[in-house]
Amino acid sequence: MNTQDRENREGAGAAQPQDRTALPGLRSLTPQESRKMLDWVLNSDESQPPANWSAEEPEVQLLEGFESEWAVLQCVDSLVWCVRDGDAWIWACQEDPAVRAPRAEMLMEARLFGPSGEVMLWPAGDGSFAGRWLKAPPSCNGDPDLSSGTPDLRPLKELAPFEEAEVTSLDEHFEHRRVNNGRITVTPKGIGVEAIQHLQEDACGIVRVAITQFLGIVPSEKGKGG
Repeated sequence: MNTQDRENREGAGAAQPQDRTALPGLRSLTPQESRKMLDWVLNSDESQPPANWSAEEPEVQLLEGFESEWAVLQCVDSLVWCVRDGDAWIWACQEDPAVRAPRAEMLMEARLFGPSGEVMLWPAGDGSFAGRWLKAPPSCNGDPDLSSGTPDLRPLKELAPFEEAEVTSLDEHFEHRRVNNGRITVTPKGIGVEAIQHLQEDACGIVRVAITQFLGIVPSEKGKGG
């Protein structure tokens, strides 16, 4: 048996080290997928939800299981929350004209999220858009199950609260939040965003937050109940 054969056989029988740099459920979106996703949340003419995309289109794959209930678009001149209602996106600017409507050419970042996971979009610098799709962790009794995997790399769940504010209801989806300095924002009804911090070990062995993933809006009732 030569040296190479011995190394191959010993390697096959030995326990393989875990890849501590990979995030399960993560994949990049093609420019075509990113643009189709952006057109969908912007309610562009003839845009289709991901479930209706054709797998025969070049550079397009179906996002299996993806369903988005909320979106937030950070633009150069506005921050616009969106809520999915049936087959349509309802933008905060539709309920409050003071909020500037989002436009693709002004977009800095967009997140579309729900219990199935999150899509994040951003400009690619050449007029196109890039993105990624990260599936949500498995569910356990309605909450993310974060118990699997290496203990020191298990994701961390947290609440990213909205600013402390005087709240006035706008409609069934949105509310005004007036903070101490008088500034008013329009957010979905709730106390904040349920988020997951995904950890990753870099090449130097340092564990860090690799991705912050939005899962949903936490209703006020759940926050009061703990």
